[in-house]
Amino acid sequence: MAISMDKCARCGKIYHKIRSTVCAQCQDAEDADYEKIRDVLCYEPTLTPDQVAEAAEVELACVMRMINEGLITSVSLSEPAVCGRCGAPAISLSKRLCQSCLEKLSIECAEALRAMREAQMEREGYYGVHRTVERKRRTPPTPGSPKPPTRTTRSRAPKRTAGSGR
Repeated sequence: MAISMDKCARCGKIYHKIRSTVCAQCQDAEDADYEKIRDVLCYEPTLTPDQVAEAAEVELACVMRMINEGLITSVSLSEPAVCGRCGAPAISLSKRLCQSCLEKLSIECAEALRAMREAQMEREGYYGVHRTVERKRRTPPTPGSPKPPTRTTRSRAPKRTAGSGR
């Protein structure tokens, strides 16, 4: 049986996850925020998540977390979610990115990761030998410099035959 560990969405501590996205110490505060949000939505069911967070005096992340968990379903989405980078319609409220910006961000992350790996390899000297060999292959010899050694073929000893010998 695997033990499920998670990071508390409120305080950031690691805890043993049973059902909630918050730890046992933060559960009372989460329940109090839920009651505030529910009271606001009883009187104003057409509010957007930003407006609900402001009216209930809770963080927007708390409202979004409760929507994602399915605790709140009556929040009006009259203002569609927009991309935080370009302003286009977003994929979802939780992602807050459009498809093209999500793909661009994925490419940027992959390029940054590749650059970090290359920098690490350079620091460790992995590419040093390969670059030196490539550089020497490309540069023509200067006058007066010794010529690189050439390969010579070895003469082979004559093969022994079955009838000759020892």
